[in-house]
Amino acid sequence: MNKLKEVDQTWRESIRVNIALNSGLLAIPVIAVIQLLQVPESSFDVPLIISVYVFAISIPTLAIQVWAATRTATYSHLVTLREYSPSLNRILNILGELGRIAAMAGMICIFWHFSWIAGTMFLSIGIVSIIVVARYFAILDEATEEAKKDLVRTEETKKASSS
Repeated sequence: MNKLKEVDQTWRESIRVNIALNSGLLAIPVIAVIQLLQVPESSFDVPLIISVYVFAISIPTLAIQVWAATRTATYSHLVTLREYSPSLNRILNILGELGRIAAMAGMICIFWHFSWIAGTMFLSIGIVSIIVVARYFAILDEATEEAKKDLVRTEETKKASSS
């Protein structure tokens, strides 16, 4: 089986979105750490210390995601990693999720440093947003699958009526 596929516009757009998402999430911990360098060590409470630790996880994992996606975008034909090396694909996906979760956890800790109410609000709205977006994509996936089935049925009907 030939695993080499031509990269279509949808795939390229998906890569661009991935780069934008991870770059934005990467910028937040980098800026936060730069700002934390100016804070006297005596001012560090538990939430700030935790934010530094989770940002230490998010920065390299998100940076590698941006690098990998940027490098992938340069190919006109692509062997999908999911097909070629499922275990490596799984590791990269886990690293990406770990980086995104760590960036969010660091932001929660910084808000918590200011006020436990602000931290709770950020966490709560974040959880609700994730649930809403997950449901949105589930509905979108279902609708897309149904539209594909309808398209196949329409094409089969056209072929049957033209025969």
